[in-house]
Amino acid sequence: MTECYDVGKEKIRFSYIVGSLYIIFGGLQGISATAVIDIFLVPGSIMGVFVLTVIGSTFIFGGRELEHGVPEGVSFIVVGVMLSLLFGILYLLVMGADSISAYIIESDDFQDWTLLDGLRPELYLSLLSVYGFLRWRDEFAMDEGLKLEAMD
Repeated sequence: MTECYDVGKEKIRFSYIVGSLYIIFGGLQGISATAVIDIFLVPGSIMGVFVLTVIGSTFIFGGRELEHGVPEGVSFIVVGVMLSLLFGILYLLVMGADSISAYIIESDDFQDWTLLDGLRPELYLSLLSVYGFLRWRDEFAMDEGLKLEAMD
């Protein structure tokens, strides 16, 4: 780490742990998608594998950059947090729409649907990003020394 940009090891650990969890759950979702094994609370989805892998890779790359003293690594962690929150909100909305179809409209397609059927890794892993966002929301703001000057 460089002297001019000192980051806590907590951010680096956070990015490695969360990134690894996203990639692990992406792999589990891929296994579940191929119908090799049915995994509880991890429905199979090829697109979900892609989403989880991209988010996990973003976190891990940001942690690696910070570990090597590159201050731009924080940007990758911020993008990982935002992607995680975005997909968490998206799947929360999908879960809400499914529950409306199941319980209010009483659609035949959702006859045996329960709230557990709507839980996905993107939902519960986004809670980790909520922690990261709340913990470092002020530190993720751009530093005064890094702002670009207006060109004359």
